Amino acid sequence: MALKPWDAAAGSLIVLEAGAQITDMSGKPFDLFVNNGVAVSNGHVHAALVDAAVPMLDALAMEVWSLSVRLSSGIVFERCESRPR
Repeated sequence: MALKPWDAAAGSLIVLEAGAQITDMSGKPFDLFVNNGVAVSNGHVHAALVDAAVPMLDALAMEVWSLSVRLSSGIVFERCESRPR
């Protein structure tokens, strides 16, 4: 389930006005229209927060890759079709 621009618009404005730092999960500037996750902190720990997210992002990327491989090989569809109806 992905964030939509309207899900984060008000929150990102409040965060910035409060003096906090907001980026995507890789530390790049946050963009409402590009869904790369969101990382928010007081700014003092932001680099550590983004660094701590790297293993999670790597695990998610591996899961997406694995699902893509299974879909392209038809394994997932074969399992679905073999279920009793």
